[in-house]
Amino acid sequence: MSQPAPASSLPARRPLVALALTLLLALAAAVAAAPSASAAAPAAESKSGVVSANHDTVAYTATRDGWGAEVVLDLSAADRCTVRVTLSVVSGANQTKTVRCDDASGPVRVEAGYGTAIRGVTVTLISGWRIKSSGLVTLPEPIADPSDAADIAAVYDAMDLAPTPAMIAASDGCSVPAEIDGLLPALDDLSDTFFLACVLHDYGYLKLGNERLSPTDADRAAIDADFKRNMLAICDTVPPAEQVACDAGASTFYTAVRIGGGAPFYS
Repeated sequence: MSQPAPASSLPARRPLVALALTLLLALAAAVAAAPSASAAAPAAESKSGVVSANHDTVAYTATRDGWGAEVVLDLSAADRCTVRVTLSVVSGANQTKTVRCDDASGPVRVEAGYGTAIRGVTVTLISGWRIKSSGLVTLPEPIADPSDAADIAAVYDAMDLAPTPAMIAASDGCSVPAEIDGLLPALDDLSDTFFLACVLHDYGYLKLGNERLSPTDADRAAIDADFKRNMLAICDTVPPAEQVACDAGASTFYTAVRIGGGAPFYS
């Protein structure tokens, strides 16, 4: 595996679309979950800047921190104002925290929910009727220690092979959330079908994300892409009558980890 790099019917369909989305998000939370073995993450480069409006000035230092960002605000030159720190998320909802300039203390931590990657943060100062923004501040991800290059390559190599007993023991497989367990029998069947692919996916998340060998959005995307390839390879072995359903299931599981795997990967 390579390293990173008709309109009248709409109202009637909306409940079904909402149900499908609910089921997908529930599946995302379960399938994406990897065993947690958190370790210290490589340091990421910080970005600093200043936002001013009226007589208020706010300095900030923002740093990518796992599946979110930490923003340190210097409010010594600000008084009656409000600061909004917004985390910009790819294919997910942006997350915002608001602090008052006269009572804020400590760094502002903003965590992403569902999504495929983090773009960066925006710091917005609201002073009276004036609003000034930093614009999107892109945040560099941690850079892996060069001494870990061989270990990182070994993880990717292992994901191209059959899972070992140790990998299987450390994985919960393709877990299906309790709230939808039994509602979709085909989903339960596919959890068994894709078991080995899920084990390898968990292993990648564990080593590169949880254990902090290379905790980046690009590595997570590469692991997810490998997961999809493994599932489709499994689908090639099922009876022809089951091929279409299997391929559709692989796409569903892949979408689940793409939108729901951020927190499990970085935890």
